[in-house]
Amino acid sequence: LAAGATGRPGTGIPASRPQPDQCPTGGCPPERSPLEPVSVSGAPDPTAYLAHLVEILASGPPERREFAVAALEASPAAALSVLDDALAKNPADPWWLEAARQACERALLR
Repeated sequence: LAAGATGRPGTGIPASRPQPDQCPTGGCPPERSPLEPVSVSGAPDPTAYLAHLVEILASGPPERREFAVAALEASPAAALSVLDDALAKNPADPWWLEAARQACERALLR
């Protein structure tokens, strides 16, 4: 803390926001209300997420592969098309891809 500044003793938390000349980037962002809406540019791409899960199936450690199967099973219809594309590319070891495909097919039957 700067000389004369007060804050929570022993925490290193200043009592107030730093002045613009004290910020490492040269200026601090303006105060924002926690209730103020935040703009988000674009919606998340579910196909990219499913493709990432398929990549984990192809080369990830076993515990991550189990998570990927469960995550794909949560969206079985969308996951089946991504899994079919991956299987069509003839990976060296399709076991996990086939296991995920079967889990998705079972989920659709429920």
